[in-house]
Amino acid sequence: MNQNQNQNQNMNQNMNQDQNMNQNQDFNQVPETKRPGKVKKTLVRIYRIISVVAIVLVIGFIVGRMDLNKKNTNEPDTEVTAKTKSVSFADIGELATQEVYCNEIGTSEKPAKQIFNVDIPFTSSKSIYTCGVMVKAGCDFSEITWDENNNVVKVKLPEMRILDAEIDNDSYAVYDEESSVFNPIKSEDVNLSFKELKAQAKTDAEKTGILTKATENAETLIKDKFIEAGYTEDNGYTIVFETTPSEKNSEASGSSEVSGSASGSAEKN
Repeated sequence: MNQNQNQNQNMNQNMNQDQNMNQNQDFNQVPETKRPGKVKKTLVRIYRIISVVAIVLVIGFIVGRMDLNKKNTNEPDTEVTAKTKSVSFADIGELATQEVYCNEIGTSEKPAKQIFNVDIPFTSSKSIYTCGVMVKAGCDFSEITWDENNNVVKVKLPEMRILDAEIDNDSYAVYDEESSVFNPIKSEDVNLSFKELKAQAKTDAEKTGILTKATENAETLIKDKFIEAGYTEDNGYTIVFETTPSEKNSEASGSSEVSGSASGSAEKN
């Protein structure tokens, strides 16, 4: 009987061991992802990674905005003053800064031939015509000088003068003509008349204020060139002009003594 009891106890122990083993096997067979400790650690790692990335992005955004604001509002990193730049007008040479188109009336005339100081009939010729003349005024820019003192740029500008007067051949038209076969008007006679026509056109152009306008236009061109070089009001500079006698004014053109007369009117171009 004791032997049977011992056998029963051994069997019970064996059954308990088998149940414990089965429980351990069942626990080991639980998927790893369902373990609470593992899931919590994974979530913590993901949260940390997301936090680090977010912080990096925020820092990058702030730094980028600071650089952009610096470029938009601050002065250039390297300051280049206007004094380091030179301004020269020598390469421009003579430049017309104003033009006036003049409509002129000219006369080509050849007096009658004479014998013993007596006019021979039907030997005189006369032609009255109209023609346009383009008059140009300006100066030689190589004569311009300037200096800078206490942020004041002083430019010495030569006096404006008439540079040229060009005949508009397409506008030439004869108004009245009396020509003698014995003493006709030749091309050289017309050319002499054109010289007087040009002289008259220059006078008419000056009456319109061509020289004053040429001076204003020259000052504008010169001021723009200084501004391009950095001599601006924003940089604290002031540009002033002073007119000086031109070296070439002594070569001012005049009319030659030729036969005939000329008169007309001028229009600003």
